[in-house]
Amino acid sequence: MSNEEKKKLINLLADLEAQFSTEKQTKEKQDIKKELNKTMARIHWLKSQESLEVAEFCYCEGYYDNCISRSYYAVYQGLATVLKANGHFNEKSRKHNMVTDNFMTNYVSTSDRKKIFDPDFAKKIEYLRGLRIFADYKSIFFDSDDISVILDEAKNLLGCIKEKLKDKTNFMEVF
Repeated sequence: MSNEEKKKLINLLADLEAQFSTEKQTKEKQDIKKELNKTMARIHWLKSQESLEVAEFCYCEGYYDNCISRSYYAVYQGLATVLKANGHFNEKSRKHNMVTDNFMTNYVSTSDRKKIFDPDFAKKIEYLRGLRIFADYKSIFFDSDDISVILDEAKNLLGCIKEKLKDKTNFMEVF
C-alpha cells in the first residue's frame, strides 16, 4: 500500500472518530462505530503485512532475531485485526498477553465451546510469542534453519486469519 493510500485511511479514521465522539446514541452512531472498527481492522492488517515483509527482509539479510520479532508482530497485528473487526479490541489493553487472552476468549475453541479458530492455532501463537521473547531478550542466536520454519509458520497463521476474515458470517467486511 502506498503512503498516499495510508494517509487516506488515517484521514478516514480521524473523520470517523470525530463523528463518533459527537454523535448521540443512535443507529447512525452504531453505523459509525462499525465503520470505525472496519477502518481500524484494515490498518492493523496493513501493519501485519508490513511486519511480515520486514521479517522476510531480515531473514534474507541474516538478521534472524529481528526476523523472529517481526514475524511475531505480524501475527500480533493479525490478532488485532480480528479483534478490531468485531469491536473486541480494547485500546487501553494493548499488552500482548491481554490481546492474546482476549483473542483466545472470543475466538478459540475449547472442549466445551466451538469458536472460529482451533486450539492448535492458539498454541502456535504462544510458541511464536515465546520465541520472540527469546530473540528479543535472551543471550542466544538462532540459525537460518530455525528461522525459515518460524517465518513459514507466521505466514501460515496470517493466511488462516485472512481466510477466516473473509467469512462474512463471523466478521464484518474487512477486505
